[in-house]
Amino acid sequence: MLVAGILLIVGGAVASYGALRSFDELGTVNGVLQAAVGLGLMYGGVQVLGLREIGRMIGLGLCSVGAAFAALALFRGYTPALVPLALNVFVIYALVTTAESFRRE
Repeated sequence: MLVAGILLIVGGAVASYGALRSFDELGTVNGVLQAAVGLGLMYGGVQVLGLREIGRMIGLGLCSVGAAFAALALFRGYTPALVPLALNVFVIYALVTTAESFRRE
């Protein structure tokens, strides 16, 4: 769970940095969307480290979308997409198998 939270934070930071770095090349809407996803990943990662259910839900949702896009890129022949696919699938696996840790009474 610790690794999943850290991967969410690092992935969000990389996505946000990439959006800010190439904002002109991506276009305004795409750049804003990528920055929002990056900030959402960082927020979800912080919440996962705090064992909050909202962070788990955010992480599951954004990693599912990220895994789908990575799989699509992989099917189109972009081999480096295997790394984000594997990381997203690992985070999904970690968040699903440790769901009982997020339920506090």
